[in-house]
Amino acid sequence: MSSGIFSVKNLGKFSNKKISIAIVVLGIIGIVLILLSDLIHFSPNDTKTVSNPQDLSSEFEIKTAERLENIISHINGVGRVKVMVTVESGVENVYEKDNKETKDQQNESGSNTQIQHSSESSHVIIDGDNGAQQALLTKQLQPKILGVVVVCDGGANPEVKEAVINTVSTALGITTNQICVNEMQPNSH
Repeated sequence: MSSGIFSVKNLGKFSNKKISIAIVVLGIIGIVLILLSDLIHFSPNDTKTVSNPQDLSSEFEIKTAERLENIISHINGVGRVKVMVTVESGVENVYEKDNKETKDQQNESGSNTQIQHSSESSHVIIDGDNGAQQALLTKQLQPKILGVVVVCDGGANPEVKEAVINTVSTALGITTNQICVNEMQPNSH
């Protein structure tokens, strides 16, 4: 067969005890490697880009402004329109938690009973993309809107101004004093 260490001639030199020990050692090494592979990911695709909360809030501001521009532009007398939305903070992620509460009763001397309460909370972890573990996201809370500025051709007309303010207030669920509407300059784009 072969002239290596595992040839038929060489196998006769090893006792059954040595072979058994070698198999057990190789099995333990295999188990350790499997456990380590769960903890350490060597895949280059495992690097996950986590969006910056500021980027998420900026994206929210831009998309909200675009949606408002689209709806406001359909109001009679508005003409060209630009919208700016400001928010208080970034997007907030809410993760599922596993809560465990324990209650221990201990009887001390006589009729004294001592009750101890303890609680423990941890995030629910799931296998995500590429086998990476991550917390289970239950919902994403959008940022709180602080104010909206609308600049449009018809911003000087009181009827158009009122229609724009009511539209924005209704669409975003904010008060009318959080909305400012102004007339656009004739030559601005």
